[in-house]
Amino acid sequence: MTPENIASLMTRLTMTWPNFRIPTDPDTAAVMIQVWCDELDQISQAEAIQAIKSLSAEGRDFPPPVGMIRKRALELRQQITGVGVPNEAEAWAEVKHLIARRGWPSPPQPADCSHPAIHRAITAMSWSALCESTNEVADRAHFLRLFAATADASRDHYATQAGHLASALTPMLDTPTTSDEDGRTLPTARALMSDTSQ
Repeated sequence: MTPENIASLMTRLTMTWPNFRIPTDPDTAAVMIQVWCDELDQISQAEAIQAIKSLSAEGRDFPPPVGMIRKRALELRQQITGVGVPNEAEAWAEVKHLIARRGWPSPPQPADCSHPAIHRAITAMSWSALCESTNEVADRAHFLRLFAATADASRDHYATQAGHLASALTPMLDTPTTSDEDGRTLPTARALMSDTSQ
């Protein structure tokens, strides 16, 4: 995203959350804009705007930090592309890997999981109980019920925002760019998005 895009996003944030402040000192403002450019690298302006709308719809009292905007934009992208959403077998395999790697003294954090639904299901079950259990069949069944429920809730929560974003981006996603200097057709934007979200 360009500094102009970021300035536009910040203006939107001030309209949505009046307590969001853009520094009045030009040097500080320039640094802040550069940090946001870095943090929102590979996120389009349309994705960032829809992420802000999604966060605003939750009734948040305070403006989200830039990292939260990036996280929500990537979650919405997942809803559109389906890239990165594990199936049940992959989710349970990830839990077993986390148990073997971390053990009960070190519960996984959201960043340790490939999808938010995995972390929510682990938290709902109790990490120590998962690690100490001797009934893997029951644990797997319980985890998969929780995982499916949290994944569905996440899907429902983001469905409207993702739908709006998909309709806005669809014409761009599947249109190949012209060609590079060697005459090769460049990949579609959808293919590029899939690569960056893995």
